[in-house]
Amino acid sequence: MGNPNFEIFVPDFIKNSSVYFAIVTDLEGVYQYVNRRFQARFGFLGTDLLGKSFMVGIHPDDHLICLETVQSCLAHPGKVIPVLLRKPVKDQKEHAWSQWEFSTLLDENQVPFGMFCVGHDITDAEKATRNAQELAKRVETILEEISDGFLHLGVSLEIRRINSKFEDLFELDRNDILGKSAQELGDKVFNKNLLRKLSTILLENQMAVIEEFLGFSKKWVLITVYPSNAGLTCFIRDITEEKRRKAHMELSENKLKAVFDSTVDSNLLIGLGGEILNFNRVANEVSLKTKGKELTLGSSIEDFLPEDSLEGFHENFPKALAGNQVQVEVLRYLKGNPYWFEVSYFPVRDASGSLMGVAMNIKDINARKLTELELKESQGMLNAIYNSTSEAWFFIDKELRIKSSNKAAKLLTQSLMGRSMTIGESFLDFPHPISKREVSAYFRQAILGSKFNFQKIQDERWWDILMEPVFDNERSEIIGVSFFLKDITLIKENEDRILRQNELLKEITWYQSHGLRRYVANILALCDLVSNYTPDSEQEREEYIRMILAESKNLDSLIHKIVALSSNADLRFEQ
Repeated sequence: MGNPNFEIFVPDFIKNSSVYFAIVTDLEGVYQYVNRRFQARFGFLGTDLLGKSFMVGIHPDDHLICLETVQSCLAHPGKVIPVLLRKPVKDQKEHAWSQWEFSTLLDENQVPFGMFCVGHDITDAEKATRNAQELAKRVETILEEISDGFLHLGVSLEIRRINSKFEDLFELDRNDILGKSAQELGDKVFNKNLLRKLSTILLENQMAVIEEFLGFSKKWVLITVYPSNAGLTCFIRDITEEKRRKAHMELSENKLKAVFDSTVDSNLLIGLGGEILNFNRVANEVSLKTKGKELTLGSSIEDFLPEDSLEGFHENFPKALAGNQVQVEVLRYLKGNPYWFEVSYFPVRDASGSLMGVAMNIKDINARKLTELELKESQGMLNAIYNSTSEAWFFIDKELRIKSSNKAAKLLTQSLMGRSMTIGESFLDFPHPISKREVSAYFRQAILGSKFNFQKIQDERWWDILMEPVFDNERSEIIGVSFFLKDITLIKENEDRILRQNELLKEITWYQSHGLRRYVANILALCDLVSNYTPDSEQEREEYIRMILAESKNLDSLIHKIVALSSNADLRFEQ
């Protein structure tokens, strides 16, 4: 067969088709014929495609597929082989999709001499299919990643699709349950009550939310069901822990309400517009006593407040609405007697953080206030006592910081340091008569309960020091140390003077009791000898008189010494 006319093998309806492509190639893959539709669609490949390799119109990645299809046709003459090929698109990086059917052209001897190919553009359909597949993959990914269990039931309640969360929730494998009816699974997933509800939703075609307890798994689930012509789409969430927390919260709320009603304080919750949202038993009882009517929800709080408290409410309620906590002490006169209350306003927010109102708490503090006034009076008297004493007094906390001091302490620190020590300063900074090391050592022992009282001299000044622990009101805990410091220099000097005087008195007494008596006794004895002398002993008499004169002089000298000793405290005598 010479050079055949390839065009005669193409039917006329294919030649003029506006839908189908038609090409004929020889066995070397060279274009021998293209129809109008192909020329119009792929003419950008060249003004004359004839004589070119058919590969110029095929995406490079599909060349091998195309060659395999041609070989399959040659191996099976007379058989039509379908193939999906990508084709280039002018001025675009993308490609067109086309569906083709290849068949072998045979001469009169049934010998292949060419290929006849018919195809059509399926780009839009292919893109749509691939987009659908991509969407399906994304949907599948989303369904696998969501925290809820997913279940799709058909119109006969057969299981069509589930996700991993569903498998974990009910401890089932999808391979074991897909295609089965819900009734077949029994109580493992669907109890009779739940099956009945699902059937009703499918019949009524109305979306519904079901809360159900599944006895087999001991779980509470919340199922959101969306019906459609294809069946039921269910999203299942395990709310077992939520139910447990809710039950616990309800129990706590009941306990809180019991506490709320058992407190002696008046408690009210007031809305943004001043309306009563909630109140406790005490508040209602107070309203009955003061206004003669019970509190009612939704009523204005101002209808139940005493007239003399409205001004304070108008001042403080807006502050609480602005987010501030307000606490004020209010003095009222009940039957002519003063009575104290503490009124507190607290902003209240809901779970989302939005302001929903103000909590108003009214507490009877009359007893506490009277006690405070008594304590204040006692404290004033105590301060007066501390400030009137000449002793310097410091109260030191456990960290050796000065927490309080009296007037004498301030004057003392002023004289020693040139300034008064301030509250909060370290007591170690004070110029102590004892060293800082000694102060710390005594302090540690005083904090443990020991008491110390000793005297110390520094720079010729004597100090009396007292350190003792300070207990709290219940005497259950030591809260610090009391430090008293007194200048006793004059006292010590007076003590020394008295001691010296005592010594002098002892010495004078000795002279009087021993010295005077000796001289007087000697003089008396000598006088007796003189009065009894004889003429023969004149010489002895003169000696006695001389001795009497000497003893008198000694007596006179001793008397002068005693007088000098009595008048001059600093005089020292030899015995």
